[in-house]
Amino acid sequence: MVNRDEVLRKLLQYWPVTVFAPTNDAIEKSNEWIVGRENKVVSYHVLNQVAEKTTFPFKSPTSLAGSPPLYLSVKEGPGFWKEYYVNNAKILRSEDYVSQEGTKQLLYVIDEILQPYVSSTSLPPTALDLLDKPELYDIREPLSAFDFRVKQEGLQELFMREGNNTFFLPVGAGVGHSFNRQQEVDKWVSPQDSVLLCDAVLNYI
Repeated sequence: MVNRDEVLRKLLQYWPVTVFAPTNDAIEKSNEWIVGRENKVVSYHVLNQVAEKTTFPFKSPTSLAGSPPLYLSVKEGPGFWKEYYVNNAKILRSEDYVSQEGTKQLLYVIDEILQPYVSSTSLPPTALDLLDKPELYDIREPLSAFDFRVKQEGLQELFMREGNNTFFLPVGAGVGHSFNRQQEVDKWVSPQDSVLLCDAVLNYI
C-alpha cells in the first residue's frame, strides 16, 4: 500500500518518521474495510517524528490531514513488565532504520489496523451525530435502540456537549423490536447517569 503513495514514499526515504505496520493477519481481517481507503489508511499509520517508547504516553498528529491524533500509551505490570499501544493496537516489536539523509526512523509492528476518520466538514461530529447516523462514520454496530431512548428522554443536549468526553453506547438495533424491548435499554445503562465521563478521554487497551 505504501508504494501507491508517491508523497509518502518520499517521506519515508528522507525524513525522521515513525511507521506503525500492521501484521499481514491484521490487514487480512480488515481487508474489506481497507478497500478504497488505502491511501488514507497508510498515511494514518505514519508520524512525522521519531516516537521512542521512552516518550510514551503522548498523542501525536499523523501524516493524514484532518485525522484525529494517535494515542500512544504504555501498560505496566509487576516488576519491569510493560506493553505498548497505539490507540487500541498492541505494539509487537520495533525496528530502527536510517533514512537516506541519515536521520533515524522507527518501525513498530502492531496487531491491528488503525482506522482513521476524516471529517467532511471543518468540525468533527458530536456524539449525537455518531449515535444518530453511525453508518456515515464507518460504525457498523447497530445503535438505534439506544438512539431511540435518548430521543425519547430528550437527552440530545447531553450528547452534544463540548469538551473531551467519553461515551459508552450499548449496541442494539431498535428496528423490529417491541416497545418493551426499547424500554429495556434503561436496564443496560442509565442515559442520564452512566454514559458520560465529563472532561475525560479514555484509551481502550
